[in-house]
Amino acid sequence: MEQLSFTQVKKLAEQGDIHAQTALGIRYLEGSGTEQNPELSFRWFKQAAEQGNVEAQFFLGAGYMEGIGTEKNPVLALLWFQKAAEQGDAAAQRNLGFCYMQGNGTEKSMVRAFFWFKKAAEQGNATAQYNLALCYLQGNGTKKSPTLAFQWFQKAANQDHVRAACHLGFCYMQGDGTEKNPSLAFRYFKQSAEQGYAQAQRSLGLCYMESIGTEKNPSLAFLWFQKAADQGDDQAQANLGICYMAGLGTEKNTALAFLWFKKAAEQGHAIAQYNLGICYMEELGTAKNSLEAERWLRKAAEQGYMKAQAKLEAINQTLQPFGLPSSF
Repeated sequence: MEQLSFTQVKKLAEQGDIHAQTALGIRYLEGSGTEQNPELSFRWFKQAAEQGNVEAQFFLGAGYMEGIGTEKNPVLALLWFQKAAEQGDAAAQRNLGFCYMQGNGTEKSMVRAFFWFKKAAEQGNATAQYNLALCYLQGNGTKKSPTLAFQWFQKAANQDHVRAACHLGFCYMQGDGTEKNPSLAFRYFKQSAEQGYAQAQRSLGLCYMESIGTEKNPSLAFLWFQKAADQGDDQAQANLGICYMAGLGTEKNTALAFLWFKKAAEQGHAIAQYNLGICYMEELGTAKNSLEAERWLRKAAEQGYMKAQAKLEAINQTLQPFGLPSSF
């Protein structure tokens, strides 16, 4: 069908060729050889799907799920994904797993989600392999098995699945499901980080800062923390604040340290909240503000951060030189 012109495909579709009907749906969906037309795309997918074409059934399910060419209808999306999945379509099996995992168009069922992720994973679908690994890692829909989680993360990572590569790095770093191997942890964090995954970028920064699987390099640590922080990763933002405060991998800059502590603190990062409180208390990168200092220290303390709790206690003792109770 790819070699045929739009006009030729359309003629075959109108003559009842279900493969041409599916191909025509794709042409309208992508705007290939014609203007994009989601409604006509949906119409042709529906015609082919009702005649049993598995690819059209998948696209029809996606149309109902995303509201492409029709109104959103998760129940009908589930129905068509089910039809395609039962014919062995790996992408439909994967999507059916998501439907059961998230409760889209049906009740949540991690047992069924696991079943369909496994079906798709065994056919080589990388996203399904990753989600199957998470099921084994967390014991969702099946018994926990770090070893099987590792194996499926590895299969997905070897297909360049970004999140799987990052998780594989954690497996090697922590010895989950395999022996500890810092060098391989570094390798997989790097693989994922270079594809833009923030959690891997932050972890790669940590490897460079702590010489995990590679030589210590604070400058590269700073660079990768920056990349992850720019994507909103709160831990990376907190780490970047420490780099600026201590001059690790960059010049000291208390104003920028304050800025990054504040970004992380506003996302609820307890250590950043503590550090932000200290900045306000000791006039580091900002004007002194005792009320803001206490507010942020209290936020960190409420999350159980012991340094913040101790600092607040010390402040209270300073304010009560005669040992009067705080409720006095």
